[in-house]
Amino acid sequence: MKCVWLTGLPCSGKTTIANELNKVLTNSVVLDGDDLRSTYLGKNVGFSPQDRHDHILRMGEIAKLFVKTGTYAICSFISPEAKARDMVRELFNDGDFIEIHVSASKDTCAERDVKGMWKRAMNGDITHFTGFDAPYEEPINPEYTAFTELSTIKECVDDIIDLLKPYHKPACMFIGRWNGIFHNGHDYIIRKKLDEGKSVTLAIRDVAPDKNNPWSAKQVKEMIDYRFKDYPDVKTIIIPDLESVEYGRGVGYEVNEIKVDKYIAGISGTECRKMILEGDDDWKQFVPDEVVEYLTDYNKRFT
Repeated sequence: MKCVWLTGLPCSGKTTIANELNKVLTNSVVLDGDDLRSTYLGKNVGFSPQDRHDHILRMGEIAKLFVKTGTYAICSFISPEAKARDMVRELFNDGDFIEIHVSASKDTCAERDVKGMWKRAMNGDITHFTGFDAPYEEPINPEYTAFTELSTIKECVDDIIDLLKPYHKPACMFIGRWNGIFHNGHDYIIRKKLDEGKSVTLAIRDVAPDKNNPWSAKQVKEMIDYRFKDYPDVKTIIIPDLESVEYGRGVGYEVNEIKVDKYIAGISGTECRKMILEGDDDWKQFVPDEVVEYLTDYNKRFT
């Protein structure tokens, strides 16, 4: 998922685009500047350059949390300072931050202003108003510019959806218990799909821990997330302990078995767990380096 960051002058159309985009995207949330300033997240934040700078970075961190959970973060903030927007971009993996400049002239923005803020700024009733007596630094190279004076809101939203399409890769899902230890056999089949240019979702069955398998589904998910922490195309979810997996009416899914060599097929999670319990470090040759690192403090984590 991505952070779609809408920046522009007050009343340029950011919130309207954000709300319409939210209707189209699945699993998305809107973070709107006006709404958040009325909460405890931004209730006492002023409008000085430093206040604005700090506020935008905080909102960027919130957006990052949503993206990490697999949610589109649609952010509607004036965010007038280019430096602050660039710092927010740096919070995300490459390609996960989409900057949208919502562009409209000051006169048009003033005409659209139902709250009368532009008029109050012009009358001197309020100060530090972006676009009037406070600067707005336009993006130099945004991923997209929505010219809301020339295009309808629907046209802008359609263009943004088209912009996001290349990020939607064909996906495959692997379902399993994952044996309580993520080993090189698992790693092999997942990397094979990544090498084919696909994204991968790992569905972890919620099997209760027992003597032979001391890891809970939550702990297995933590382990796999750590292994693929630098792989945005790998997602993990926990699902019920399924009785069966079925699909019908030829709706487009494929069920495939990945062929592997004897070495990969011979790796056993059960044997790896047994080695760990017996203090035999040979298990380390059968799992990815990241999992070795993760499980180094095994006794602290799971006993």
